[in-house]
Amino acid sequence: MDTIIFDKIPFHLDPVELMQMMRIKASSRHGAEIDRLARAAYDIGKPKAMVKVAYIESKGEDTLATDGVVFTSRVLRVNVEKAHKVFPFIATCGIELHEWAGSMDDLLQRFWADAIAEMALRSAMQFLESTWLSNTSSASWRG
Repeated sequence: MDTIIFDKIPFHLDPVELMQMMRIKASSRHGAEIDRLARAAYDIGKPKAMVKVAYIESKGEDTLATDGVVFTSRVLRVNVEKAHKVFPFIATCGIELHEWAGSMDDLLQRFWADAIAEMALRSAMQFLESTWLSNTSSASWRG
């Protein structure tokens, strides 16, 4: 099966939630700056994810081979004891937010921007979990 790329993942960013997470009051001097950063990030944020169905080729005592790659992990091996396929995936906040956060010169703004990028990453993970991974029996799903 081909790799499936999700590049239109909804990114919900609530400035109030962000301020609560950062323990900053909206009425504080930092509240307006976080709100500005959150709105800018929302406009450019494009979280992405990729997933593939891969069939297990072999299992050793503490190894698992799939799609030409051998993983050495007793925990992984035990977790796929009865499985015949796995779903390797990756998620990212997107290069747009990564570059945006990295462009911040002020350390505090960069910290906030990194937190915003992390929220975008969580959006991608939640999308995969709720939309694709929980519905892996649907062979017709194509993001």
